[in-house]
Amino acid sequence: MNLLLLDLQYFPSINFFKISNTYTNIKFTLYDSYRKQGFQNRTRIASSSGVLCLTVPLEGGRDQRKPIGEVLISNRSAWQQQHWRTLCSCYNRSPWFNYYEPDLQTLFTTPFERLVDWNLACLKWVQQQLGLNQTLILEDKYQEATQGVNYQDWRHKLTPKTLDQEFPDFRRYPQVFEEVTGFIPHLSILDLLFCKGKQSLGYLQLKK
Repeated sequence: MNLLLLDLQYFPSINFFKISNTYTNIKFTLYDSYRKQGFQNRTRIASSSGVLCLTVPLEGGRDQRKPIGEVLISNRSAWQQQHWRTLCSCYNRSPWFNYYEPDLQTLFTTPFERLVDWNLACLKWVQQQLGLNQTLILEDKYQEATQGVNYQDWRHKLTPKTLDQEFPDFRRYPQVFEEVTGFIPHLSILDLLFCKGKQSLGYLQLKK
């Protein structure tokens, strides 16, 4: 059994899937503390002005002092509608946006209370589009590693501050605003899907 430990993130970065696509089992430890300034409640997309962050608002703000499994989304604002409109504005000229639009729009009209449930729904949607058949394990209590399990721990390593260090060499692909902004690495998997479509998994499987 091969197992990868990761943080459960909001439409994770391309790097997340470059690491995880070869694993059959992915575990998320819900007892870990929420970490601000990370990707647990935000994702990075491309805009005509450069990188744009979409952030899920949280009950109690970003200074959470509780396990990630207990963090609640603040639904007092229409954040899903706002995020969807931003995605449409930024990617409606991309080659594959119209292909993914109907199914993805349904996800953005489905309400969620817990951040982990929203992130899990986003991850499962991406898995389906990429054709990845992986077992996702949610662990809410600490357990010793099972004997005989081959696992890697990438928790807390995929953050805005560490991506350039962990992935200094990033293979280019055509982006919507590349002529204006230049190529932007380390974006959300959505950027790759909208730009590469069904070729996305092949891109992720390239070693460099």
